[in-house]
Amino acid sequence: MAEGFLSNTDVRLAARRRAPRLVDAVVGEIVEIVVSGVIAPGASLPAETDLARQIGVSRLTLREAITALAAKGVLDPQHGRGTFVRPVELWSPLDPVLLAARARLLGEDIGEELLEARRIVEVAAARLAAQRRLASHVSELEQQLGRMRGAAAQRSLEMWVASDVRFHEVLLEAAGNPVVAALFDAIGEVVLDVRRRTSALPERWRRAIAAHERVLQAVEAGDAAAAEEAMAAHLADTEEDMQATRGALRHPAGADGPSHARSFELRQTEAV
Repeated sequence: MAEGFLSNTDVRLAARRRAPRLVDAVVGEIVEIVVSGVIAPGASLPAETDLARQIGVSRLTLREAITALAAKGVLDPQHGRGTFVRPVELWSPLDPVLLAARARLLGEDIGEELLEARRIVEVAAARLAAQRRLASHVSELEQQLGRMRGAAAQRSLEMWVASDVRFHEVLLEAAGNPVVAALFDAIGEVVLDVRRRTSALPERWRRAIAAHERVLQAVEAGDAAAAEEAMAAHLADTEEDMQATRGALRHPAGADGPSHARSFELRQTEAV
């Protein structure tokens, strides 16, 4: 790779770590307004001036957010009539914020759907990773496994979940197919939310560490069949954990709070 250029993986990681823009925050705010029941699908948003004032941003920022949500299938701006919220079924299924919001609105148990998708992608990806992995992939898998052990020792849920999810990201990157890695990017945030709930009990972590060790050993050895088998077994364990915490999975993005709508406030504001 030419010096000074970033790989596809570097670009994705940089984008994920970048501080969210104000427009992204407004997008999330509008989605929350819909999810909380203030504006139902099929209804129109308030006038731009009023909504911008309620949220605490300029009309320009609000328009950018509306444009972004229109592209994602959430809003339908109609000239001379207003901007309408489209049916939830038409929202983009590959946007992590919208995926979680859809689950909250429809009361879906999104954990099962995620696990099904992960089985389709990750079991085959583990086989490919064993065949295509580089030394750098093995090194980072070892590093993330070490962080999982450290998190277990400290009983740090956030550290555990972050290192667990990153382990799986690296495995998908090791598969050498950027399309596969991009699929995981699309659901990564929702996977984080679900893992926080399925990993809530530290006594489950020992089994998970052993499962990740088996995946790593197979990948490092270049044993494609063993890697595939180890990943399938790990996801079977994950299914057991999901079933034990099924109630917490129904609303993966914090919908267990009060049902009343929250006020239109952003910590970060700009002059109207």
